[in-house]
Amino acid sequence: MRHLFFTLALLLTASPSLAAIPPSRKADMVAIIPIRGPIDSITVASFRSRLAQAEAAGADAVVIELDTPGGELMATLELTNLIRSQAPANTIAWINPFAFSAGTILALSAREIITSPEATFGDAAPVTGLGPLPAAERAKIESPLLAEVTEAARRRTYDEKLVQAFVSVGIELWLLRDQKQGAVYIVDREEFQDIFGKAPDETLTSITPPPSDAPFEVHPLLTMMSEWQPSSDGPMDIDELQTRPPVRTQLSQEDAERLVPLGQVVSSDRLLTLKPWEAEAYGLSSGTVANDDELRLFLGAQHMLRIEPTWSESLVQLLMSWPVRAAFIALFVICMLVEMALPGTGWFGLGALAALVVLLGTPMLIGLASWWDVAAVAIGLVLIAVEILFIPGTIIAGMTGAVL
Repeated sequence: MRHLFFTLALLLTASPSLAAIPPSRKADMVAIIPIRGPIDSITVASFRSRLAQAEAAGADAVVIELDTPGGELMATLELTNLIRSQAPANTIAWINPFAFSAGTILALSAREIITSPEATFGDAAPVTGLGPLPAAERAKIESPLLAEVTEAARRRTYDEKLVQAFVSVGIELWLLRDQKQGAVYIVDREEFQDIFGKAPDETLTSITPPPSDAPFEVHPLLTMMSEWQPSSDGPMDIDELQTRPPVRTQLSQEDAERLVPLGQVVSSDRLLTLKPWEAEAYGLSSGTVANDDELRLFLGAQHMLRIEPTWSESLVQLLMSWPVRAAFIALFVICMLVEMALPGTGWFGLGALAALVVLLGTPMLIGLASWWDVAAVAIGLVLIAVEILFIPGTIIAGMTGAVL
C-alpha cells in the first residue's frame, strides 16, 4: 500500500502557491452563504433571498458553505439552477465539513470546490423513505442527477465517470498511468476491457487514504485529454456549454502499451465518497481551507460578509418539517371534530384556527403558499361555518371544509 502512495507521489507536480491567485478566483468583496441541514424548499427560498443580499452588498464572489446530509431532489435542482443563472461567475462551494447527496450535487454546480481539512463528500444516490427502489424507478430518479453531474463535469473539466460514481452504485473505476505522456486517467470496467482486452485484475490495490506514518503531499493528479478548453477565465456562453463534448476521448487498445494500471478508485458495491486529499488528487477540489481567514487569503479578498439564515427562516424550517406539520394537522382535525360535536364552546374552534394559521401562515412567510392554498382554506372555512351555523350534525360540510 505504501509503495502505491509513493508511486502516486512521484506522478504529482508541485502545488501552486496561494499567493498566485488565478484571475477567475480573485475577489474584492466575498459573501459567504452557509447551507446547513437538510435541503428543502425553505432552503431554496432562503438561498435566493441571501443571494440577492450578496448582490446588493456588491459581492463579486459567493462562497456557499456546505454542511448538509442531503435533501429533496427538486429543491436541489432548483438550487443548482439558481447557482448557474443568478450567482456570480465566481461562485465557490466550500465543504465544511460535510456535503453528502444533494450537497455534493450543489458543490459540483459551483465554479470550483474547496474543502475543510476534515471534510467528506459524495454518496449522492437518490433514496426514499419507502425502502429499496425497483430498478426502473431508481433509473428514473437517477437520470436527472446523472445529467446534472455530467453537465457539471463537462463545464468544469472534471472526470465524467468519477462524478457519475457519486450517484450510481455499480460503477467500477480504475486509475491508469500513461508512461509516455505522464497523464493519469480514470476508466470504468468497459473501457478497461477495451484497452487491455481483459477484465481488470481483482487483486489491484484499492486507492485509499495514505497511512498516517507516511508523508504524503496532495497535488493535482489527473491530466485530462480534453477536446475543448475554455477560451478565458470569464463567464461561459450557455450555448457553448450545451454543445460541449466529453472531457476526454475514449481510450482503446491502441493505447494499451503505454498505459499501466495503478489501482482501483471505487468498487461496484459502494458509492464514491472522498476526503480532501482524494478530492484534490482527482481534480475536483482546488485546495483545503480551514477557516474564514484562510478563505480570505485563498480569494485575495479585501472584504468578507457572512449572510446567515434569519431566525424566521430557521423557525419556518422547523414548522414546515413533516412531524410538526402532521401534529398541527391532527390538532386542527381533532379540534374541528370536537367543536362540531359540542358547538358553542368556542375554545376548540380557536384551537383549530390557531393550527390553521400555523399551517397556512408558515409557508406564506417566505412566499411558498400559492393563491390556490388560500382559496382552498377560505372555501373550507365557509363550509365549516355552514356546518356549525346552519346544518349542525350533518358532518359532510364540516369534514369537507376540514379537508380543504
